[in-house]
Parts: sequence; structure tokens; C-alpha cells
Amino acid sequence: SEEIIYTMQKTILALCLLAVMANGAIHVPIRQYQDRQAFHRKYLEIQNSQGFLGYFAGLFTASSSDLPEDDLTNYYDLQYYGDITAGSNDQKFTVLFDTGSSDMWLLSKDCSGAGCSGHATFDSSASSTFEKIGREITITYGSGTAKGYTVSDNVKFDGIEAEGQVFELITSFTQGGTQWDGIVGCGWKALASDGASPLPQSLFDQGKIEKHSFSFYLTRKPNAEGSKLVFGGVDDSLYTGDFKYYPLVHKAYWQIALNGVSVSGNSLNMPFRATAIIDSGTSTIFGSPEIIRQLNNHVNVSQDCSNMDSLPNVEFQFGDDTYVMPPSDYVIQLPGRFGGQTCQTGWQAAYLGGIATDAIILGDSFMKNYYVDFDMGGARVGFAKAAQN
Repeated sequence: SEEIIYTMQKTILALCLLAVMANGAIHVPIRQYQDRQAFHRKYLEIQNSQGFLGYFAGLFTASSSDLPEDDLTNYYDLQYYGDITAGSNDQKFTVLFDTGSSDMWLLSKDCSGAGCSGHATFDSSASSTFEKIGREITITYGSGTAKGYTVSDNVKFDGIEAEGQVFELITSFTQGGTQWDGIVGCGWKALASDGASPLPQSLFDQGKIEKHSFSFYLTRKPNAEGSKLVFGGVDDSLYTGDFKYYPLVHKAYWQIALNGVSVSGNSLNMPFRATAIIDSGTSTIFGSPEIIRQLNNHVNVSQDCSNMDSLPNVEFQFGDDTYVMPPSDYVIQLPGRFGGQTCQTGWQAAYLGGIATDAIILGDSFMKNYYVDFDMGGARVGFAKAAQN
């Protein structure tokens, strides 16, 4: 079998992150915790490992106030994940729903390594609908490696089933510390390693959801309930005002034109064709070293958090519209070693290649201000003000 090697370029400041229905939209719930000391430990683990799981490969919206849904877990306000089942016997898994990748993978019952223990694993022998495809795969991360092979089986979100969904079954995983048992990529088919349809596409193609879109609503505080992933449309109760939509520049990532970034009226010097990737699998913001350098020149965060009230907003422009990110969202506040708080900016430089070369990755810290509609039918991304705001 051919072996595929993916090099991780998506290194984020959190361990992980985040389905589902017929003739309507499906909501997946999200969960969350609030323990600031534990948050501090988790944040440092992530920052030190410089690794995260989620690949970085290189027109119609349903509207209803009574739609099927799945709740998502808000983990330390850094990651969001939910539940699926796989196989004829409905084996349950907690997964990260990642709009920055298109492959799906689960840990195998035969998985070995630090990343396998303490997790739900898939028992292929217990499923009568399981089929082994067998193509070997290796995924290389900043602090570990996952190895396995491609398979297919039925996958369910809130009882809505995608039949014969292709995914990778991981037999060796060396990166520990994750809170989930697998990843469900929600990007476009062009990013999929085997050319297989991502799960949202499969649900639509099989007539399991009526509208060709899915949407994320993320709560803002650890332990807060109510985060949702909706498949098949949007939920009217989760936003106020109207959606504004922006066309994709590529059908690969959820990537839209970025017309500008400014801080207190000072515009950054942006690449000619700058773009933004809206990525639920990234906790904060990533950009080229030059863009991050400019942000740091305009934003000086005191380590003791003493200037939080005087920090400027950061503004992102899509089309003719401006989206404001306040300091409370771009500054990470952590418990200090000897009491009090310590602060730092929540963005990081990364060398992005291919179609992402001139992109800024906008993760959950940006998304949680808005109810975000990923409209596959219209090849566009839409934002509306989140109801919680």
C-alpha cells in the first residue's frame, strides 16, 4: 500500500477542538470546563509541545428555530468537540470537528502509543458494515506521529447516518494529552487524502440533510453550555440581525479574501492577495511572521495585565465590512506563578505554504463572536452576530 506523509503546519495554542440530520439541520452540543489552574497547565502543555491534531494540507441556507442539533464541549475556552457514533453497533466517540482539514480518523482498538490510552477506540470486528480499504497513512505532527490505514463504515450524528464513510483507522499514535478520540474534517474534498467526501458532503449527497451547509455557535466562557454545531442550515435562535456572506477564493480551505487588518486606525501592510482561513480546529490566530510582527508593533500587552483596559481593538475587513476583535478575545490571561494574572497576545507566527501562503488563520477566538455559516452549496462563509453577544 502507498504511504502518505502529511507534515503538520497547523500548530495551535490548544490541545484540541470539535454533528447532524435529515430534512433539516442537525445540532451537536458542546461542553466546557472552568478551572483556571488546569487551564494554565493545559495552555503550557500546548505551547511547549507546539503540536496540534488537525491537518493543514497544502446558496441556500436553511433557517429554523427547531432543528436537530449536537452540543459541543467548550474545553478551557480553547477547544470545542462533540460526539459521533461509528459502525453497525454505534460505537461512541468524542471528536474534534475541524474546518481546516477534510479527513476523518478514529483510534483503532489495536492502537498503541501514548496517544491511545484512555480513549474510546474503534473495534472493527464488532461492526458488520466495516470494510478495510487498506491504504497506509502516516501523519506527522510537531510532537508526535499517527499511523494507520483507510477504511469505511457507517457514521452517525444525532442518529443521522452517512453510509460507507471513508476514514482513517489509527493503529499507532505517539502524541498524548488530547481530549478526543478522533478528528472529523469539515473542509472541502480537494484536501482529502484519498479524494473521499468529507462527512458534511456525504450527509448531503446521501440526502440526509436538506441544505448544503453547516454552522458553528461557540460559547465564550469555560464551563458555559450551549455551543452548537448545526448540520443542514442555521438556527434562528443562535444569532441576531442578518448574515453577511463572502465567497471562497478556493474550494479547499474555508478561505475568503481579506481586504485589510488595522489596529486603532493603523492599517497593516498586507500581501496583495491576502486571505483569511476560518478554522474551527485552531484556538487562536496564526499568520506569517511579517503580519504577526506588525501586530506586535501596534499591540503591547503588559505581562502583568495592567494595560488591558487601554489596549486597542484589532479589525479585520471582509468586503466592505469590518469585524472587530477586542482585547478580551485576543489576549490570553493566565494565573501567575505567584498569584495574580499574566497576559500575552493570542496570535503566533507560522510559515504557511501553498494556497495558504498569504493567509491569516482565524480560529475560535475570532469565531466565538459570531454565528458562522459554512455554506457549501454557495461556496461562501457567512457571519451573523452571535446571540450571546
